[in-house]
Amino acid sequence: MKQTLTTQHNTTWWQHIRLSGCIFLFLLTGVIHIHAQSVIWNDNTPTATDLQLTGEQTGTVIHFAVSGSDLSSPVIEIKLPKYIEYKGWIDYKTTESLGNNYVTLSAPTITGTVTGTGQTVTFTLSSPIPIGKSVKVGILRAATDCDTPTSSLSDVVKILSGTTEIAGKDAAYSVFRPYVVMAYEPATKSISFADGESGTPKYQNIKINNTDPKGRVKTMTVTLKYTNGQMLPSDFRANGIAIPAGNINTATAGTVILTLDKNVFNSLGNNDDYYITNEDGELILSYGVIPMECGTKNISAELKSTCQTLTDNGSVLMETPTGMPYMTRTNTFSPATGLNFPVDGRYTLTIVLRNTGTANATKYNFPITANYIQYIDESSLDVSFDAGPNIIWSSNVGIRHGMSNLLNPRDKFNGKCSSLNMSFPVIPAGRTITIKVDYVRSPYDTYTVDGNVEYTGACSMGENLLQNTWYSDACGNGINSTYN
Repeated sequence: MKQTLTTQHNTTWWQHIRLSGCIFLFLLTGVIHIHAQSVIWNDNTPTATDLQLTGEQTGTVIHFAVSGSDLSSPVIEIKLPKYIEYKGWIDYKTTESLGNNYVTLSAPTITGTVTGTGQTVTFTLSSPIPIGKSVKVGILRAATDCDTPTSSLSDVVKILSGTTEIAGKDAAYSVFRPYVVMAYEPATKSISFADGESGTPKYQNIKINNTDPKGRVKTMTVTLKYTNGQMLPSDFRANGIAIPAGNINTATAGTVILTLDKNVFNSLGNNDDYYITNEDGELILSYGVIPMECGTKNISAELKSTCQTLTDNGSVLMETPTGMPYMTRTNTFSPATGLNFPVDGRYTLTIVLRNTGTANATKYNFPITANYIQYIDESSLDVSFDAGPNIIWSSNVGIRHGMSNLLNPRDKFNGKCSSLNMSFPVIPAGRTITIKVDYVRSPYDTYTVDGNVEYTGACSMGENLLQNTWYSDACGNGINSTYN
């Protein structure tokens, strides 16, 4: 009996020990759970928006709430992949008016390099963040480097307490890049002019496609190169719509640079500032060409798009014409005063150019000049044509003078006459061109300084107006014009 009682007592003692241990472990576990720092991700963040390899900025959004216990020494760290560039940040508490339950952030620090190990964006927040408070922040980034991979990219997001990671998550995305191809249409790449055809442009077409269904083209340039004086490209169009003048650069002789951007793309498709073949269709770039010399001449096209440079060559053939051009020119002043203007007046010079021959005249260039006591008002310049298509022409001011020069006897124009240079690359046979421009006369009979006449012999309007002008036939051979 005594032994039985002892066993029961021992059993009861051991059960008490086990029960006490369970209670201790339960209490210990409860303390750890209550004090563990953690976060709850909101809106399935972090999330990252895909990028285009054209420099546009898109974002990665981070949205979480503090749970478990207050978050001490809080840090948000975002590691960007190599070639992805940080561009800025967004505090959504401010932009979305999220209220007092959200934490206000300060600008991050940026470490690392875009083309090295990649950039790290670090937000250091005020400590601690109370349990239940939320943070919503975004960063902007862009891709512009041609070595940027197009897939398997992630912004690695970590929430830290000091240097201890509390939570981490990757925000995956892709980078899309266009892939452009071009080809002459038709594939022969050449256009031909028979005798007598070269007065009107013929058109070369370049077909451009962006073969990537998601890659967007923001800007392309097409550079046409040719030997200056051999041909004249003009009338540049995209899908039949004139390319704006501001997108055409002809500053360098023998070179035309066409910029294809939103000013062109928005006239083709869905008005979104980009070129995407699936949405906007093929892009047919066309330009007219007039030959200025005989034989086959080359014109090359170089297309530059995102991380691409493509080149191809076309040609222009001009058959040797059987006819010859013959240019004449008449000069008339109104009022009809000849070359001796009355003092202080405005007079109009009318020049009539005629090609009375049977072939194109090319490279017809000449200056309009004034004498020492006049200046040419280039703003009054007017060029008109007889019936038929407009003829391409250009003008540039050689020397500009104005009334301020004429009113100052001591300003001798530096010994230079006022001049305006006219250029007509091609004047077809049988065509007539009329040019009108105003002269302004000094209010003084003569300029004298210290009793000496200062303008005599400085320059002669008459000689410059009446001099013969050299031009060329359709094969580039020089011809001397006449005047009446």
